[in-house]
Amino acid sequence: MTDKKIIKESLETEAVIAYLREHPNLLVEHPDLLSEINIPHATGAATSLVERQVSVLREQLRQHKHQLKELIEIATENGHLSERLHILAGKLIDTADVESLITTIKKSLVSDFKADKIVLFILDDHDDVPEFVGKGWAQKPLFEEVINNKQPVCGRLSEEQHHIMFGDELPEYGSSVLVPLSGKEWNGLLAIGSQSPDRYKKDMGTEMLSQMADIVTLAIDPYVKKQ
Repeated sequence: MTDKKIIKESLETEAVIAYLREHPNLLVEHPDLLSEINIPHATGAATSLVERQVSVLREQLRQHKHQLKELIEIATENGHLSERLHILAGKLIDTADVESLITTIKKSLVSDFKADKIVLFILDDHDDVPEFVGKGWAQKPLFEEVINNKQPVCGRLSEEQHHIMFGDELPEYGSSVLVPLSGKEWNGLLAIGSQSPDRYKKDMGTEMLSQMADIVTLAIDPYVKKQ
């Protein structure tokens, strides 16, 4: 430790001591500080128990603060997602044909939802539109559970699922969201991929993703052949 640093720390300590002397009721007026500072208890054998209890309470407080921070971040992100869903719905309403619709879906999700890759499979037939893979899509069995559950899945796909959705365009260590689409007479899958392994986690909320699925499904439905 350099002399300058020692002098600086000494001056800072003296300033704190002087402030406490001028404000002797500081800890009474701000009792929450007691959970964040260390105060030894020179009371003999009882010292370890008292300090242990204080330590446990302090750790619980840290955990509660961390949980509160996470809840605030989730609420903020959900607010942003809600705004993006409104924007997405507006863009899809303005499309004139199915090709424009699919292009808008992919571009919007990449730009507004911070994705690196968007893949869409619609299990129905449509001339000259590659995203329509037919009701008898050969790869459907690998995604049957997701399609039947009708619930988005977040995290990492299996090796086979990842290869079908993203090929070599995204690394396998990345993360993804698999969103099932359930129309009146058709099913589909929307895959949202990221190169970051932490972008989409298994425990992330799926309510907004389900709303996204509803918006995309309603937009695609008019272009699906009715039996």
